[in-house]
Amino acid sequence: MTQVYNTNVEVNGSDDVVQLAVTGNSVQTEPLQEWNTNSGDAVARLHQDGRVQSGSLDTGAGATGDAQIEVFRHESATALPKRGLNITGAITDALTSIVGWTVHELFLKGTAGVRALHSALRVRITNQNTGTDNANGELRAGEFEVSNAGGGSGNVVPFATGLDVRVTNEVSGHIGTAYGVHIAVSDLNTNGIGDAYTLHATGGKTRLDDVLELYGNRASAPTAEEQVAKIYVKSDGKLYAKLEGALGEYLLSAAPTPVSGDEGKYLRGDGSWQTAVGTGANTALSNLTSVAVNTSLISDTDNTDDLGTSAKKWRAAYSNALYLEERTAPPTPTSGDGIIYVKSDGLYFKDDSGTEERLGHFQARVTTVNNATTTIFDYTPATSSAVLITGYVSGVNTIDYATGLVSRFAFTVARTSGGTTSILGSFTNTSETSANTPFVLGSIVGNSFVLQVDQDAGGSQAWNWLAEYTITVI
Repeated sequence: MTQVYNTNVEVNGSDDVVQLAVTGNSVQTEPLQEWNTNSGDAVARLHQDGRVQSGSLDTGAGATGDAQIEVFRHESATALPKRGLNITGAITDALTSIVGWTVHELFLKGTAGVRALHSALRVRITNQNTGTDNANGELRAGEFEVSNAGGGSGNVVPFATGLDVRVTNEVSGHIGTAYGVHIAVSDLNTNGIGDAYTLHATGGKTRLDDVLELYGNRASAPTAEEQVAKIYVKSDGKLYAKLEGALGEYLLSAAPTPVSGDEGKYLRGDGSWQTAVGTGANTALSNLTSVAVNTSLISDTDNTDDLGTSAKKWRAAYSNALYLEERTAPPTPTSGDGIIYVKSDGLYFKDDSGTEERLGHFQARVTTVNNATTTIFDYTPATSSAVLITGYVSGVNTIDYATGLVSRFAFTVARTSGGTTSILGSFTNTSETSANTPFVLGSIVGNSFVLQVDQDAGGSQAWNWLAEYTITVI
């Protein structure tokens, strides 16, 4: 039967033993102890399996009994505690061992794997108050503070850390993505947050021992890795930036902003804007008229391969291609100058005497079939000029490549002031000697020298021809 005491009960211990023992039944399911208000509402329970509950246990569904120690306060509770759980300690004397005042540790064991969210410590504050806020209002999910109020300059605490976060993947562990600190700020109410900072550090330096990744100022979050810029310090002590997927890296420096009048200037290494040396507003080669040269910087006097006086040559080293557009007529060089230009049939040089010379080594390829006289190349000399055309023609049949021909040639071709072109001196054209034996023919057609190939009418083979030749003004 239940014993009811209507007066105070006091237990005075006379021996060093348990003073009050409560033993449950073998089939105990109800709490071993329950403490109630005068209205009979439970405010504390001690269960047979060691669980302890305290708070507004009968005024809402928040108290579940799932925790080893559970403190719950319902919004309609009449009691007004302002601290749900408060642990305070003061320790005197020298501290030579580790003190952990509040420690939360969670060990996950077994073999089933991690298949849900597991938190060793979860802190959350939810504001559901609909009243008007003022300048003193603030919500903090967590607050960490280290206050060093003792010691002096000769008695220094080696380190003070407000928050120490570490993620360690052991030898046998595997992690997809690891975050030391993962911060997310979400504004579900458009313009509901005035200033949003995922990380706001004040009063000290920010040190990063690894690469810093920065996303650009975008309307939406980037989805590709090449949209991430990385800023880092190299061994030269300088700050660099590199875009993922890009070939180069960039040195970051505080470049001054150009003001009115700085247009067209370049930035010097000392941070000043300077005007480029030289005349002409355009930078295209076709628009440059001259370039100023400081001849005092030239110390030798051999007049070769130097940049200096008019008696010396201009030497230019190109690390890339030089592009020349085709001209319908050659330009006219000034006195003492020579020019290089491109025409439809090749590269030319012309000096101030008016002599035009085709430059370079040339190739031409043709195919002939069944006694087809085919032009390999033709060349029209300038009036009042003579050229030496030398080279060879090589041919091979396309069936079994068993028969071939190599014919060398040298022709001197001249054109008079009246425009007549002729072959100077004596020359011999190769001729066919039997069926399928090709021959090479040089002749004048109009004002042009023409080199042709042919083969015997009795043949039926196709031939591939290659001509290698040079044209030199004499």
